[in-house]
Amino acid sequence: MRSPIPMNALIIFSKAPLPGIAKTRLSPPLNTQETNELARCFILDTIAKYKKIKYATCYLAYTPKKGRKFFTTYLPYSHLLLQTKRKLGTKILDATKTIFAKGYRNIVCIATDSPDLPVCFVKKAFQILNSKKNTMVIGPCLDKGFYLIGMNSTQDISFLKDFDWGRQHIAKDLIHAGEKCCNKIAILPVWFDVDDFNAVVKLAKRLSDDHSLHAPLTRHILTNTLYDKITTHQQNLTPVALH
Repeated sequence: MRSPIPMNALIIFSKAPLPGIAKTRLSPPLNTQETNELARCFILDTIAKYKKIKYATCYLAYTPKKGRKFFTTYLPYSHLLLQTKRKLGTKILDATKTIFAKGYRNIVCIATDSPDLPVCFVKKAFQILNSKKNTMVIGPCLDKGFYLIGMNSTQDISFLKDFDWGRQHIAKDLIHAGEKCCNKIAILPVWFDVDDFNAVVKLAKRLSDDHSLHAPLTRHILTNTLYDKITTHQQNLTPVALH
């Protein structure tokens, strides 16, 4: 009896929590050990949220090659992909091509930069892809980047190869570029990612204010190990910057 054709795959893109590899823009004020530990918490909280979801199979695209041992502790080797050493757009193209070749019809890609991302956003992306063909889903970030991109197997996303990822308004320009080759672009609610220490402070405030956001390891390190540095940095931010 033939196995059923798989429908949905989630690809988590991540850098291994190794010195000089992950979250380097957080140092200073964090030291190398703190940076690596925070990156580890981001990764583990993200994997824990998605590796057992019922509506999609979870894969992880990692870098660098020497980081494989860390990730095999938390996901089967068969669910790990080594990222290609290319621009972000080509990394996404290479990873999705590999997974689509397994027979999946819809793929959603996220990273570990948004450990408090609500699972319902990812589920909504798959619902959209399952109901509409030739569709791309984009999750824009408040900082004008993006936290999620999803597509059907029938969708031509080759434009990602030459997309300029250094633009100031990445999400807006990504949506505009996608509209030229997709029948439909679906846009999810705005969320946040962590690219610098200001974003770490804002993440700490969100996790403190809203306990429905599930990121237990991240919440613990922010309220314990990194509490003093966050508090000191927070005092230098205006009230507006914390929203």
